Amino acid sequence: MATVKEYILDYCTVQCRDDNIVLLEINDGIDVNAAMVAELTQLADDNMDGHFGLLSHRINSYSLSFEAMKALAYHKNLVAVAIVTPSAKSRPLVEAQNA
Repeated sequence: MATVKEYILDYCTVQCRDDNIVLLEINDGIDVNAAMVAELTQLADDNMDGHFGLLSHRINSYSLSFEAMKALAYHKNLVAVAIVTPSAKSRPLVEAQNA
């Protein structure tokens, strides 16, 4: 069983697992920007041993700016991103973000 460190930020909950997975739950209505991504990736870098994967549990409605998506895409230690949605209704939005 993985050990988990949990952090509660103003805009999300972050769980850093010892298997190098960062689990995110972004709060409802948040517009994620590049500064938030910088804070999240720094938190991950501080808690992970090198490379890590990001798992977003998308239970709320939120948006990511282009700059935020770009910051994630170019982060040196981020090697995988997965988004889990509770319903098929959210799938088109996730697919659009992946593009």
